[in-house]
Formats: sequence, C-alpha cells, structure tokens
Amino acid sequence: MVGSISLILFLIFAVLLQIVVHEAGHLVFGLMTGYKFVSFTILNIRIYKRDKKLTVGLSPVIGAGGQAAMEPNFSESDNIPVFWYNAGGTVFNLLLSFLAGWFVLWLNDESFIRTFFVAIAIVGLFFAVSNGIPMRTHLQTNDAYNILMMINNPSAKRAFYRIMKINAFGMEERIILDYPAILFSDLPENDYNNPLICCFAIDKIFYFLELEEYQKALDICNEMLKAKNIPGIYKNEATCEKQFCEIMLGITSTNKPYFLKKSTTKARLVPLASYHTQYSYAAFISHDKDKAEKILNSFERDCKKSCNRGIITHERYIFNLLKQRSV
Repeated sequence: MVGSISLILFLIFAVLLQIVVHEAGHLVFGLMTGYKFVSFTILNIRIYKRDKKLTVGLSPVIGAGGQAAMEPNFSESDNIPVFWYNAGGTVFNLLLSFLAGWFVLWLNDESFIRTFFVAIAIVGLFFAVSNGIPMRTHLQTNDAYNILMMINNPSAKRAFYRIMKINAFGMEERIILDYPAILFSDLPENDYNNPLICCFAIDKIFYFLELEEYQKALDICNEMLKAKNIPGIYKNEATCEKQFCEIMLGITSTNKPYFLKKSTTKARLVPLASYHTQYSYAAFISHDKDKAEKILNSFERDCKKSCNRGIITHERYIFNLLKQRSV
C-alpha cells in the first residue's frame, strides 16, 4: 500500500512532469511549424538565449505553470500556422498519459511504481482536458480557447503573430521604440472581447507610453474596458494604464486611485508596470517625494528578481520620462 505522504509526493512530481511535458509539446510543434525558440519557462525558472548562449534566470508566468515562448520565422499574413503550436501541449500531455496508462495495465499490482504511473496518467488527462477543451476563467483563457478565437479571424491571427514577435524583441535590452514600428500598426478589426487582440492592445499601449502619446493610449484603454467579455488579466492592465494616462493628461481626480488594489496591480501580464502608475500618483497627485522614492526603490528591487530585460528596459525608460517631468 502507498501512504498518504508518498501519494502527495507522487502527485506533486506528476504535476511538475506534466507541466514540463506540456510546454515541451508547444516547443516541439512550434519548431515543426515554423517558429524559433525564444525561451522555456517552468514555474519561475526561465531558460532563454542571451548573446547566443542559453541562460537561466527567474521570471514568473502569470496564471500559468510554464511557457514555451517562440518567434514566428515567417511573414505576417491572414493564414499563419497557429493550431499545432497552441495544441502541442495538450497532445504531449495525452501521449504521456496513454504511455503511463499502458504501464499501469502492464504492471497490474499494488507497487509504488504502479501508483506513480497512475498519478502521471490522471494528472495528464486533467491537463489535456483543461487545455484541450475551450475554457476561460475570470482572469484568462486556455490554449483551446485561443485556437477557437483565431479560427476564421485574420485580426486575431495577426495579433498573435505580433505578440510573439514583440515578446521575442522583449528578450533584449531595448526600448519598444527600437522595435519595428509596423508591429504596432492597426489591425483590420479591434474586437476586445478577443483575448489575442487584447494582449496585442497592451503592447500597443506601452508603445504609445514611450512615445508620450497618452491620449492614444487612453483611447485604447477606454475601448478595452467597454468590452463585455474582456478577460480579467487584460482588464486589469487597461485599468492601471487608464489611471496612469489620466494622471499624465491631468484629467484625474485627487481621490485614492482605484488601481492600487493588489488584486489589480498583481494579476496582470506585466506586474512591474504597476510601479510607474503608483509613482506618477505619488509624484504628481499626492506630491509625496518620499513615497515616490520608495516606489522607485521597490521597482528596482523587483527588477533583480526578473530576467525580463525588455520589460525592465521599457519601465526604466518610462521612469526617466516621469523624473524629467517632475523636475
């Protein structure tokens, strides 16, 4: 018989194994369909290329156990390959589950090894169902839902392409203004109920922030927040950046800003970006220099915990703009 502690350990290992296998599926099918490797993240540990060498760093993936980030090695079009890259994780989870199930039937006893394979099979099936059937939570969507949102939707496919390209550029120490400007051109349609279009919109907002075109960024935020089915993680992004743009445009009240709730500032694609909003409120609304300095120090502290060089470079650029304004 297997004790409860052993069973818990088996389940933990099975979950970690299936996370690795899931992301490996995205990686393998991505490579097979024309994508290039960018990074491979499990929990907070990221393997990525730096100066043509593989490097290990820390970078959390919000709302997921891992991520196989890749870059399209083909031109943008209405018919880019999206299915197998997105479905690859589910396929690999199923394959490992079937293999583990075969071992369970073959062993046919009550050994530790058989229980271990049972755990792998069950966890793998759970991963396959939770990622292979279109679902969305309050915060975000799964792989199958994203595939569904791209079927017969050229704007969503173009958004997906640009997200992947922008993410690849973001692995370098470059501000967003150094990326090809065409990546931020308008999509054929902007349906902010679509998670891919929302994600691209966040990148476009950050682009306008570096240009100091706050009204254009605010317009996108307002349009996103009008959407009835916008995933929560993008709603939080738009909420925070709307407050920031209003501060920079001088159209906000002196009331306590709504973005300061931790549920909003933390549950977003780019938690580091919350600092420039908090800093702007302290510097330009509260006129609290000490508070602004503490926020800046907290930002620099959190930068040391992340290998997201593109995001860090972008945020430092925004902070430099803010410090110039506050002089």
